[in-house]
Amino acid sequence: MVLRRLLDLPTEPTAPSPPPQMLADWFSYSFTLPVGTQLRTTYKNVDRFGTVRPDGLEVDGTLYPSLSAAAIGAVGQNTSGSNFWRYLD
Repeated sequence: MVLRRLLDLPTEPTAPSPPPQMLADWFSYSFTLPVGTQLRTTYKNVDRFGTVRPDGLEVDGTLYPSLSAAAIGAVGQNTSGSNFWRYLD
């Protein structure tokens, strides 16, 4: 607004602020997963299951902030979470 007044431009109404993040989805980098989505993986013949929560992925009672953090927790080494986890069909 200040620049508009200084440059003598017409004032426009300001856009409404976006709504706060809804708790229905978990946002991680460039994708969104609905809360409650079930993910799974198999590593060294052991199946692991995860559930999407509003603030991360819960695996075996531990909440991880990202898919990669959950993958690292499952295998104990640096792992790409988006390649590690699959949708549970």
